[in-house]
Amino acid sequence: MLSEVAFLREPGSLPGRIYVFGNPLYYYLSGRRQAIPLNGWFMEMAPSALWQQVAAQMEEVRPPYIFVAKIEAELIKKHSPKLTTLLHTAYLPLRGSQAGRWYVRAIP
Repeated sequence: MLSEVAFLREPGSLPGRIYVFGNPLYYYLSGRRQAIPLNGWFMEMAPSALWQQVAAQMEEVRPPYIFVAKIEAELIKKHSPKLTTLLHTAYLPLRGSQAGRWYVRAIP
């Protein structure tokens, strides 16, 4: 996990809070805070209203980086077309691993 978040501590990384759809340890290890109030580890049991709320908050805040764990990627695709669209239109894939994929904000 440390190697996954190392780029967030580099001088050239974008400042600001991040969002993690997955293990919240990424926040702690990166030294970054969570971008929106709802955490991304709720996904497996989230009702439709929470999916809508997360999508609306992410649209409003647009954190500089988003991490999507592999297991969460399918849940996002299945439950939130709005989040899927946001990830594909406002973000670019930055780096991937067996754990998941980091996205960087493409639109300021």
